[in-house]
Amino acid sequence: MDTSTARAGLMLSLAFAGWAGPAALVAVADLAVAQDLQPGGSAAARAGAIAHAQKMRRLFPDIGGDTQATPPVIPQLEIDPDSTGAIATFQPLGSTITAENAFFKDLGTNGRTCFTCHRPQDGWSLSAKHAQDRFSANSNDPLFRLVDGATCPSDDVSTPQAQREAYSLLFARGLIRIGLPMPPDGLEFQITDVNDPHGCNTNPTTGLTGATTGTVSVYRRPLPAANLGFLSAIMWDGREPNLFSQAMDATLGHAQGAAAPSPQQQQQIVTFEGCTQANSPVPCAKS
Repeated sequence: MDTSTARAGLMLSLAFAGWAGPAALVAVADLAVAQDLQPGGSAAARAGAIAHAQKMRRLFPDIGGDTQATPPVIPQLEIDPDSTGAIATFQPLGSTITAENAFFKDLGTNGRTCFTCHRPQDGWSLSAKHAQDRFSANSNDPLFRLVDGATCPSDDVSTPQAQREAYSLLFARGLIRIGLPMPPDGLEFQITDVNDPHGCNTNPTTGLTGATTGTVSVYRRPLPAANLGFLSAIMWDGREPNLFSQAMDATLGHAQGAAAPSPQQQQQIVTFEGCTQANSPVPCAKS
């Protein structure tokens, strides 16, 4: 059921007008096109994913863990070393003071922020190499949370070796687990056989409860929180209608927040991502 693949990037410079969010000077060679969900399926998928994440928090709580370390300022132009040379990101409206923007604030219960999985040195996404480096520096880094950092929330993390096995997909491919519910209505397929090396889909507590019920775990690289003007849909499966919705669901899901971010906090997050104008090319209008 591991359907994700890592995608290679190549360097180029981008020039465009009317854009306010961070721009990563990286292009994806093999562009991903979001899948279309059935009408009404997006809302059910979002609600189910959040309910699953909150249930996992109750059943498999993290033991210990640190809050996210964040630089005080993200400069307008940041250049970081990369395996092929360097990677640069640019903010047309200037540098960002992180203490003044909810993108960089802990709004959940597990120490995470948006910055946990979206960093300039990774093109505002996440790399396997930097996941390895962060674990070596601090195994309690908020990236390493059972809810989705591990191959399954039920994984053993009692020893350093067990942790390395639990977070193996982060280290090998930079992948995060996404638990999505089987569609409750209009289902046109059944799951009759599963190759489940991580034991998450075949465990009824964390995965499927039948051929047409339960939760399916897929493993995906976090999408860049930059260059969003080029999006045709939000998320790999297009389930988010706008960036406001995505900010709320990420807080309740990945950060396992007890409450959704306030309207002001949502605006700060999506402003950083590029939604500052009514005619913005980004799908940012509330619906």
